[in-house]
Amino acid sequence: MGELKQFFKDAAVQVGSGGAAGFVEVCIMHPLDVVKTRLQLQNNLQKNSPQYYSGIIDCIVKMRRAEGLYSLWKGIIPPIIAETPKRAVKFVSFEQYKRFFMFGSPSPTPLTFSLAGAFAGLNEACFVNPFEVVKVSLQSDKNKKVPGTWLITRRIILAEGIGGLYKGVSATIYRNMVFNGIYFGFYHSMKHKVTSSTKDKRIELLGKLGLGFTSGVLGSCANIPFDVAKSRIQGPQPVKDVIKYKSTGQTMILIFREEGWKALYKGLLPKVMRLGPGGAIMLVVLRVCWTSIRLKSSLLSSSDVRVMEIGHLEPDTEYIPVSVELPPETVTDEKDKMTNNVTKKWELFPGRNKFCCDGRIMMAPQTSVFFVTVGLIVGTCGLFFVFDCPFLATRISPLFPVVGAILFIFVMSSLLRTSFSDPGVIPRATPDEAAYIEKQIEVPNSTNSPTYRPPPRTKEITVRGQTVKLKYCFTCKIFRPPRASHCSLCDNCVERFDHHCPWVGNCVGKRNYRYFYMFIVSLAFLCVFILAGAVTHLILLCNESRPFFEAVKESPASVIVALICFFSVWSVLGLAGFHTYLTTSNQTTNEDIKGSFSSKRGQASFNPYSRGNICSNCCHILCGPSPPSLIDRRGLVTAEYIAERQSWDSRPQETAVMANNRTYGALPPLQANGVNGQLRGGSGDIPDNIPPAPQQSAQSCQTAAPITQAVLCQPTTSPQDNSCSMRPIVEAEEVVLKPTEFIKNLNAAKDFDVDGSPVVTLSASRLRLLQDTTMIESALDLDSLEESTSSIDTGSQAGHTVKT
Repeated sequence: MGELKQFFKDAAVQVGSGGAAGFVEVCIMHPLDVVKTRLQLQNNLQKNSPQYYSGIIDCIVKMRRAEGLYSLWKGIIPPIIAETPKRAVKFVSFEQYKRFFMFGSPSPTPLTFSLAGAFAGLNEACFVNPFEVVKVSLQSDKNKKVPGTWLITRRIILAEGIGGLYKGVSATIYRNMVFNGIYFGFYHSMKHKVTSSTKDKRIELLGKLGLGFTSGVLGSCANIPFDVAKSRIQGPQPVKDVIKYKSTGQTMILIFREEGWKALYKGLLPKVMRLGPGGAIMLVVLRVCWTSIRLKSSLLSSSDVRVMEIGHLEPDTEYIPVSVELPPETVTDEKDKMTNNVTKKWELFPGRNKFCCDGRIMMAPQTSVFFVTVGLIVGTCGLFFVFDCPFLATRISPLFPVVGAILFIFVMSSLLRTSFSDPGVIPRATPDEAAYIEKQIEVPNSTNSPTYRPPPRTKEITVRGQTVKLKYCFTCKIFRPPRASHCSLCDNCVERFDHHCPWVGNCVGKRNYRYFYMFIVSLAFLCVFILAGAVTHLILLCNESRPFFEAVKESPASVIVALICFFSVWSVLGLAGFHTYLTTSNQTTNEDIKGSFSSKRGQASFNPYSRGNICSNCCHILCGPSPPSLIDRRGLVTAEYIAERQSWDSRPQETAVMANNRTYGALPPLQANGVNGQLRGGSGDIPDNIPPAPQQSAQSCQTAAPITQAVLCQPTTSPQDNSCSMRPIVEAEEVVLKPTEFIKNLNAAKDFDVDGSPVVTLSASRLRLLQDTTMIESALDLDSLEESTSSIDTGSQAGHTVKT
């Protein structure tokens, strides 16, 4: 797994660097490519014709005079667009073919490199041919003002169909296969001789550059006839509306008969001239980009470099990569993360999620289906905007593209927000927390009978009169809060877990469900809109006294768009309707599939989390405040960060009070100040000088404590006095707490001591679970915390129990 990850990492670096180098080379050397195409397209012109080019200089001078200086960069957009994807296709294909053509040899031979290069060129040609057709069409236009790239593409498709973008593909395949086969075979067969003949790095670099130029010249001399044939097929025909050049072999034979064998080598000189300077430019830019990326990577893994947390060099800020202790169950699975190369906080995360952009983007480990979703949406909308929207805007209303663009932007923004955000991952228990819970739930077995089976690791709580089971998660070492579940793909417990959706590449939970719902609803509207627009386009074409097949031939993209939307809209509409039902009833997909709130064995059951009506449920789920993330995944692992973690480790241990309540991968501890989950130093405007809560006796606790999502709290009585502190519920007994006093103690948790001994230090993650979760409302039989406070003030003595 590590080798595969390193392979993709190196591939990304090489493709990115090669793409940047190719971009610079195209921008500088593109005029020679224009000259080559113009020379190859010359067909029996008289030497005294103003459009006849006798050579490279003559072509450049005449083009500048007749068409302007910028005409030398005609058709530059298609190669720029295709440069990076083309290199990605070639790189991946070459590596795979190289392994295939090893033929059992322990090391690749020159034949291996030659065959791998040839077949990589085949894949590259199939990908790049549409861009080549558009480029040649633009370069051959001798008018001063040339249409745009997209307009030329649309004209080609409307005139010749999708197949018009693949004319001359056989010539492109032969050209690329011959060039890459010769280039890679000759280069790799001679490279060891160049590198072994000298130890001077500069001479070695010059030798490689010269070897690359020689390999390119040999490849160009061999493939130039196919290049000429490609230009003749893809360029304008000598007689309008008459196709003279049809196939590669037929074109080469015609050129040889009419113009001689030298015509098959037109454009060779500018092509060779581009290889030398172009190769040098690419080598320099490639080395600069490669070095920059590698240097940045090495800065993040070197213990001798001083960097700032934001990534800039700073001589006064020290960066220290360290190994941080993880829970025992994650050590074996996270060996790669716990080396001295661990530098970022998200690298300490024990789950399987992928992180990008310094932890800002969080996705599931398998994202291939997500890219299929993006490709389908972007591709379908692209065809609709290019081929249908211009017609509908002129015939019906100019609002068609505006409405389509708004829907497309809304769909993509909702999709990306759903896919890239934390769905509500609950941090795992620390070793101390896990050991404490394990110790408390162990059942003594004095008989040591091997047939004895301990009771299931569950707890039962009462939520508004409904019994809810809390299951113990053996991976996260916590009792999962109500409505939470463990995702086996992402290997995390998720708050209000709905389902794992491969189409969005993420789990759908408490923090991203609203964006998922907006995505599927807006996608349903977009599918219906595009389907209606494509069908309307075809109907209007048929109404113009045209047969249906001619209308299809004139606008084949409309048929493709209509078919894609027709087969997609039913599933999307069904999914949107199903989640609308779940939203209005305040249920999750997981609960609906399990039938959590259906009557079983004659026992009536209801949804205790429902707000009572449709509007309240929708407002709570879709319009309520978005809870903050519980995991700390951004920033570098600095010395201060480790010192803070170690300060938690150094707190004294107690038997009745869990003093060590740290969570790796969770938010750092902050001063708790507000009842609504606001933290000092955060967004809440809470003063810093809140006095500690008074000590309360255990006998004064009368009403039920709110049930938290990670730590269930109960009072514990010290032997010395009757004051109470908090610890996780792990024993089978009824717990009775007064909500107002519970919140006061919780708010002062960092300052409240019992006989001078430290009490629970709540991290921001645990505090969020205790204060800012839906369970603090739904776990009570009362409707809200305010009602519970008012009932206490009026002298209500009704007790509500929590059973374990």
